[in-house]
Amino acid sequence: MLIAAGLILLPLAGAWGVRLYLSGAHRVLDARLQDASGAPDRVTALGWVSSSHLLMVGTEGGMVIDAYASTPLQGSGESTWTPMPAVGEIVGFREIGGAMPLAIVHDRAREQQGSGAPYRLRGIETARPALTAVSGENGGTLIVALPAAAPPDGAFSPAPFSEAQANGAQAKGANVQPAPPRAPITAYQLVEYRDLLSPTPTEVGALSGVEDPRIVKALPGSPGMIVGDGAGNLTSFDSSAQIGGVPPDQYMNLILTGGAAVVDLVVSAPSDAAAPVKIVAAFADGSLKAFDVSRAASPTYPVQTGAVTDIVAPGTRWVTDDGLGIAFERAPTAIAALSADGTTLVLDDDIGTLTWLRRSPEGGGTTMKTLPAELGAPLALSADGTRLAALEVNSDTANLVVSAEPTGTTLRQIDVSALGLKETDPVVFSPDGSRLAVLVRGDKDAGAAVYEVAGGTEIWRHAFAGPIDRIAFSPDGALIAAVGNTILIHALDDTSLADIETPAPGWAPLRDFQFAFARGGRSLVLFDPAAGRLFWHSIRSGAVTRQRENAGWRGATLAADGSRLVARQGTERVVFDTRSGAELGRIDELGRIDVENPRAIALNGDASVIAVLTPQRVGAQGLGAQGLTLYRARPDPTRSGPMPPLAEDGLALAANGSTLLYREPSGALHVADPSRVSEGRAMLEPFLPALRVVMVAISPDGADFALAQADGSLVLVEREGTNLRRAPGHGDLVTALAFSPDGAYLAAASLDGRLRLTDLARLHLVAALPLAYLPAGPTRGRSRPHLLAALPATPASDIAAERAALSRVQTMLNQAGYGPLNVDGLMGPVTSRAVTRFQTDQGRTATGTVTPELLVDLQTFIGSRKSAN
Repeated sequence: MLIAAGLILLPLAGAWGVRLYLSGAHRVLDARLQDASGAPDRVTALGWVSSSHLLMVGTEGGMVIDAYASTPLQGSGESTWTPMPAVGEIVGFREIGGAMPLAIVHDRAREQQGSGAPYRLRGIETARPALTAVSGENGGTLIVALPAAAPPDGAFSPAPFSEAQANGAQAKGANVQPAPPRAPITAYQLVEYRDLLSPTPTEVGALSGVEDPRIVKALPGSPGMIVGDGAGNLTSFDSSAQIGGVPPDQYMNLILTGGAAVVDLVVSAPSDAAAPVKIVAAFADGSLKAFDVSRAASPTYPVQTGAVTDIVAPGTRWVTDDGLGIAFERAPTAIAALSADGTTLVLDDDIGTLTWLRRSPEGGGTTMKTLPAELGAPLALSADGTRLAALEVNSDTANLVVSAEPTGTTLRQIDVSALGLKETDPVVFSPDGSRLAVLVRGDKDAGAAVYEVAGGTEIWRHAFAGPIDRIAFSPDGALIAAVGNTILIHALDDTSLADIETPAPGWAPLRDFQFAFARGGRSLVLFDPAAGRLFWHSIRSGAVTRQRENAGWRGATLAADGSRLVARQGTERVVFDTRSGAELGRIDELGRIDVENPRAIALNGDASVIAVLTPQRVGAQGLGAQGLTLYRARPDPTRSGPMPPLAEDGLALAANGSTLLYREPSGALHVADPSRVSEGRAMLEPFLPALRVVMVAISPDGADFALAQADGSLVLVEREGTNLRRAPGHGDLVTALAFSPDGAYLAAASLDGRLRLTDLARLHLVAALPLAYLPAGPTRGRSRPHLLAALPATPASDIAAERAALSRVQTMLNQAGYGPLNVDGLMGPVTSRAVTRFQTDQGRTATGTVTPELLVDLQTFIGSRKSAN
């Protein structure tokens, strides 16, 4: 009996012990945070103390929480909640000499008063976090840029660096010239404070020698500082040196200039005190530069060591798919369709026979079949090439037949008799293949309709007063756009959004234009092939935000995602990047293509695959029947390509300087190793292209990344893109993310009030086990928009003020083209979505809530539109 009981109890005890151990993988503070007034609060800053596993947590309401990673977060006595004396948002922590960090507080009241100095650090007013740097050496030193009176007549004094200094920088390889006097962009001056741990820090004075500062960073473990300015200068200086009564070159050192304003700056924090600090700087012209700075004392401390490395995106070349090997019974005369992923084509010949062809992008073979004779144009392929829509000809009714290829199984027949569909009318699949859009062209009776493929039901139809020539889905399939003499945008799923119809802005007729949704889906790219001119048309505002023209683009073809153009120049086809205008690559074998036949060339969604019909060579007899050639884009590390756009705060650098993450406004990621240099360049490479993230963190050794997505999901992945693990539990947008200094723990906080500490060693073990349940606490649902009047413990006067402020935001969103919104001062789902869209368009973190930054961005955006008009 005892043996039997033991056989039962021992496995149960072992399972209980394993579960107890694994439950330590996540420790959760699962309480809705509240500020002093009782309103919902959120975590805005995380900071680890380097000498321990102590985590400092700051909130929007001015609360500071300290928690040890080695103790449970839930229960009693595990953390200390301390409200700051001055109510304000905690925006960061700065550690002074290994002691408890100081908190930097955002004082909203002062900002609303328009003081120009909305931040405080122990009573010291500052400008904004980007212009605030704290050194932990010598009792703590603060360098901050404070508003200063503009110089007389709006001109700065001559360049602060002498010609000798510029020559010295040139000798180190920097292209530096003494800068001429110029007008100010921002009137700030650098001011130094010391002894931050004392009750009354000492104001040392203003630092001369840097004008128009844009960003200041401290060098960890030293009194060194780095400042980037609006002229593109990067200057290092010794914050412990004497600054009063001495010229700037006694404590400053001009490192390099990028030629354009510095927009972002990240520094490493190596644990070895003798190791140099890696610095990566981004400039307004898109360039990215990396270099090392020594922390060893010198007369011009700190100094640059080694050469400057340019971090560049790799170039592109288009190579022939030599393994195609297709023998056609009849030579194709036209490419009827090419799927967006470039794997599938439909070819037409001179007697109307359609051939379906699928080619593996990795050379895995080619599949080909002849389509039934009753199918004809117009036709379309889904993005992945697995669905074909074609008009059924010789039938009593006009049906669009949607079939699954290559089996040919009919998925749906859609009756389009009422539309009067013609052979030349466009038919388009939505990105996921679930919907089908049909456009009937005409000068007076143009019309469009959208159908659900699964049920064959019509979900939208529109009749146009004038001619309409082209139609397209947005990248997420939520919008449909039609372009002709007007531009129509319709939201397919959100009935609260009215149609946006904009007359042709002076370029009529638009019928000859090509167009595409930009990759973010927030603007249209319009292309006039007759003039070689590109326009970017904002969907919300209806305004042209920018344009670009090149005579060499005349007659070019625009890719379906608006990112590239393919133009004919002599006997070559040249591929251009639409955003930068840069040439990406050339294909010199297309001279034999029939340039009078527009259907002899086709592009996939981003022009990474180009299909052409070219005459085949038959022995010594020269050119024979037409054949098919595919050209595929491949990275070319021997040349540089255009840099992708950089999001605000889009750079992250590992503490050891080995790994750089580069985030686009769309959330796409790129990765680079600044130390892997070839011919003075380090390559920026795409990282997990399918992911779209809003926040990133890198482990100190650069081996692991924590990536937060917009839906609150958190992904942990290794530097090589392998061993991808998801950390469940967050129900909403992650607002703060930080690895511990030793990389053992990850702290994450989200908008739903959850703070989580993850033991990464245990998470690796959990990820290796076939567990259906992770003991990490219940998954939180997404927080819902709430009425401002329903906030707890909010005085009636504050409610009125909040509703008035939100009414102002709703009015400005309508003016900015993000409406129509009811101006009622209530935060409902429609207003929240409008705020989220505007924040995303501006490259901000999409919170869907009203923030001071939102008000400033709206005012700037509306002001720029008025100036443009």
